[in-house]
Amino acid sequence: HPTELPAGDWDVAVFDNRFPSLTLEAKDQPELIVPTAPGSGKCEVIVFTQDASSSLGALPLDHLELVLQVWADRTELVGKIAEIQYVLPFENRGAEVGVTLHHPHGQIYAYPVVPPLPQRMQMLAREYYDKFGSGLLEDHIQRELNDGARILYRGEHAVAFVPVCARYPYEVWVAPVAPVETFCGLSGVQRADLARALKTVLLKY
Repeated sequence: HPTELPAGDWDVAVFDNRFPSLTLEAKDQPELIVPTAPGSGKCEVIVFTQDASSSLGALPLDHLELVLQVWADRTELVGKIAEIQYVLPFENRGAEVGVTLHHPHGQIYAYPVVPPLPQRMQMLAREYYDKFGSGLLEDHIQRELNDGARILYRGEHAVAFVPVCARYPYEVWVAPVAPVETFCGLSGVQRADLARALKTVLLKY
């Protein structure tokens, strides 16, 4: 086949990135004037639908739930690789970010280290928990729900809101109300409500 997309009928396709930034076969680090390490890790592509004219926000809710389940499955499987310390699923769209595949899709980047920003977030969350005995994100989400001014979606199990001190012009947080460690820990009802929250935000965009 001319691309990695499988033949026949399918709902969501997953395959290795042909041009990965990170690979488990990385051996030698580049020689530069700054400290470097081998580009070890894993990069996968997740195609959300067979319909090249669709988009993530146009998918039916049950299909969005399936995408969340695939993210969970891949996060769990890739996260079990000994060299991997951090797994990041994300959507990428448009020529501006170098997209060469026109079907709605995202990627999974799996790193051999925890990147600096999530590492600092985790450190601050631990400090907060040690001081207050509760989760930083859990408490922040509850404060946003209580305030209500920036809520875009509020369901029984999921919420979407513009954070009180947004860093970006179009920043929205989509999250389960109850704390969940990863996509793998979502219950069926949480995943369904998170799909509704995500679709609501994408349609509002």
